[in-house]
Amino acid sequence: MKLKDYLKQYLSKKELNKIKTSYDIVGDIAIIELTEGLEDKEKLIAEGILKINKNIKTILKKSGIHEGTFRTQKLEYVLGEKKKETIYKENNIKLIINPEKVYFSPRLSTERKILLENLKPKKVLVMFSGAGPYSLVAYKFQPNHKRITSIEINPEGHKYALKNLEINKSIARKNRYYKELKKFATEKLGFFNEKEILNKISNLTLQFINGDVKKEVYKFKLRKVENLNIDYNLDNLENISDKEILNIKKSIILLENVNFENILKFIFLYNNNNFIYKNFIFKTNLEKNYLLEILEEVFYNNKDILNNKNEINEIIKYDEIFMPLPKDAKMFLEEAFYMAKKNSIIHLYDFVKEEDFPQITINKINKISKEKNRKIKILQSRKVGQYSPRKYRVCIDFKIL
Repeated sequence: MKLKDYLKQYLSKKELNKIKTSYDIVGDIAIIELTEGLEDKEKLIAEGILKINKNIKTILKKSGIHEGTFRTQKLEYVLGEKKKETIYKENNIKLIINPEKVYFSPRLSTERKILLENLKPKKVLVMFSGAGPYSLVAYKFQPNHKRITSIEINPEGHKYALKNLEINKSIARKNRYYKELKKFATEKLGFFNEKEILNKISNLTLQFINGDVKKEVYKFKLRKVENLNIDYNLDNLENISDKEILNIKKSIILLENVNFENILKFIFLYNNNNFIYKNFIFKTNLEKNYLLEILEEVFYNNKDILNNKNEINEIIKYDEIFMPLPKDAKMFLEEAFYMAKKNSIIHLYDFVKEEDFPQITINKINKISKEKNRKIKILQSRKVGQYSPRKYRVCIDFKIL
């Protein structure tokens, strides 16, 4: 049964024509928008939605627009279970969401699938990551991404992203590091703590950062150190107790004879410590993931990293950058160009009037690219949903040349 079919016994024909029959569903919460003049019918409309959709438990109504730095929207309780938090499922992941506290659009579920299901293992940056939908969908479709870094300014959004990483950490079972660690821990150490390893791998692969994109991206630099006082060699770990190893605050990684077992020991035993390698300090999970990438390259390509002057880039760069905040994303193009390298692909979202699509957004991209002396190629321009009459949410995909 459709909503209007249910309501026609209660409302006049004129009132029925005013009703907005589309509404957002986030988990078991429906979010409605009332047409002016129907405010006194909100409970009746809510009852109709609950009657025709047994999976919906709560009805909230929009009370204002998305506004402020966090792009959040005030929602008022109407009917059903009195709550604003729910579990939303999409693309085989779960998200704990409070749509009043963090910006989230269920309408982008298909868009996320299209963009991310064929994404090869890469270094991915998600600006304005909210509760983590882009990051976690990317992780689900490709658990062997070299790095997925997500930045969100809203502390509530960041809090939910960490919760969502926790409830989706089982994805790490398909990660190459997890598989090797399980084998290594079982055969060499005699025990396997699955919960601990899932946590370690998930937190290494995905980094959620709470902060302003305009400030945070300029922190993605490795710090050089001059004085190296500690001289632990991975080849001699058998002579050090587990307790001593876990208490080391700074360690030098000496890998003259690299083998995958050493890399596994590094991941398993040192995940929570600071590292020094080739006069660079690797402190955060973001930096440690970058070091793992370097070590993997050494192992698989059989290169002598110690004699290669270009093996470490001081600024961490990304292969693919997502900018899913349509209203303001264009203001952060400078930061996107800073984090990109040759052949990087950037996905910029925008709100555009139908008659201005796509040229007005392309002009903005071209303007910043010229200012930054970066050559680009527009790959495609797409409408990904209607925002309001004759206004669309769009995405421009372009490549750094």
